[in-house]
Amino acid sequence: MKKLLAILMAAGLVASLSGFTAKDDPAQVYGQVLAKSLETSSRQMDCDMTMTMRYGAQTLDLGMDLTAQVVQGQDGYQMAMAGNLSLLGQELPMELYYLDDWCYMDILGQKVKTQMPLDQMMALVSTQSSALSPVPYMDKLTLEPQGKDAVLTYRIPQAGMIQYFSDVLAASGSALTPEEQAQLDVMKLGSMDGTMVVDEDYNTKSETARMNLFLYEGEDVVPCTIQMEISYQPLAADTQLQFPADLDSYLDEAALAAQVAAAQPAA
Repeated sequence: MKKLLAILMAAGLVASLSGFTAKDDPAQVYGQVLAKSLETSSRQMDCDMTMTMRYGAQTLDLGMDLTAQVVQGQDGYQMAMAGNLSLLGQELPMELYYLDDWCYMDILGQKVKTQMPLDQMMALVSTQSSALSPVPYMDKLTLEPQGKDAVLTYRIPQAGMIQYFSDVLAASGSALTPEEQAQLDVMKLGSMDGTMVVDEDYNTKSETARMNLFLYEGEDVVPCTIQMEISYQPLAADTQLQFPADLDSYLDEAALAAQVAAAQPAA
């Protein structure tokens, strides 16, 4: 699962002092923006995401509204994220933290943790993203100057998304586990389109994205649409993130499984 997450992150579609002009090459600007994004180590992200799943004539919306702060220091990556999940008209608070190679999650008071080498993942993402740009897989990439900023608009068709993911997977240099392959077998990528607002120094200020997926449940196909709006703000390198004092009480996967088993009625 951790390897698959790194690959999915890599596959995601993550100037001059006088500003941009209509003569700027969109592909060149996109490449500069991607390179700058890989260099950025500390920032805050405010994200609003909605996933819509369609079952015949019915739809189910899952929303997520969160703020995440990520800092990279001498001890590696740290992250603090808080927000809400929205499902069936209810707001479910959630928190997620990353510290010392462990990911901590608190959802509705259920506190669990899993070991996750994020530094290795991000190194893999950076290497693959640098070597394998999504630009050749796009059938649309335009640039519109807005003062000293610019708006990049792109679209990757379904065939391009499938090929890009396949090429990124091949570039990872390691095969998926049977569990990871099984997870991929129930999902098929669709098209993706979005916009990015970037400043004259190639920093991403905000972006929107929409991606289509198809989930398979037996003979049924469940179309899904994921829409995201994200804004970015820089953080000082010496920013100190705040973590809960009770991280030691979070249960790891083995302890959680044992707790669930103990709660089951005797046969």
